[in-house]
Amino acid sequence: MADLLQEHRGQWVAYTPTERVALGPDPEQVYRACCERGLKTGEFLLCRIEPEVTTELDI
Repeated sequence: MADLLQEHRGQWVAYTPTERVALGPDPEQVYRACCERGLKTGEFLLCRIEPEVTTELDI
């Protein structure tokens, strides 16, 4: 995962439970790539590649 952050920060990635499906600069492009592979909404996770936020909140 560290390589994704270093090389693709700000881009979008889609995963299924078993593999990375698509990677690209536009979330719609990545979503379409998933659909073209026959995946349906809920069968993949679409995320933006960015550092983890570690700020603690007092609630």
